[in-house]
Amino acid sequence: MVIIERRLDKDRSGPVVHAQAYQSPAGDLEYRRPKSLGQFVRHQRRQSGVTPPLLPARLFAGIEAPLLAGLFSAAEKIFGEHPPCIIGGDAAPIARDLMAAGPGYVIAPSETDQSAFVEAARKFPGIHVRINLPAAMLLNPDRSALESAAADAVRLARSRENTSLGCGVVPYEARPEDVHALAQMIRNPREIL
Repeated sequence: MVIIERRLDKDRSGPVVHAQAYQSPAGDLEYRRPKSLGQFVRHQRRQSGVTPPLLPARLFAGIEAPLLAGLFSAAEKIFGEHPPCIIGGDAAPIARDLMAAGPGYVIAPSETDQSAFVEAARKFPGIHVRINLPAAMLLNPDRSALESAAADAVRLARSRENTSLGCGVVPYEARPEDVHALAQMIRNPREIL
């Protein structure tokens, strides 16, 4: 099964960069490049196979980050600002390379080590970081767990300028009063800190 394929044409930015990722039944990801560019690279999967990033950090830095940098640069020339880059999954291992590519806005996904992600972001103060709260926290009937998670997120957001808090998709089953309570906790963090 092909998971990801990227191609950069010779006439635009130099040599062809081409990689395909396949997931084996054992859960490994196998990256294949044409024989002229190298041999197979195997990487034991450390993140979810259903959410990005699908490339390990080393391959992300060598394949995807340069492509993103070109896209961000072109978009900045057209729109006058660096575009956002929205990614999910365990993004902390690629955070530095992702931000070095030049987005204007990134998300620290709830599935990653958000402290490590925010730490990497300190070297890029002009990039806005949104810390995503885990949407599942809205399904926990224990209000103290919600308060604790919100307090941790507020502390992390306060540790870096140009940072905000968000919540991806709110689960359908979430009680409206819990969604409103979370919003109130974040607006008035003195109540939970």
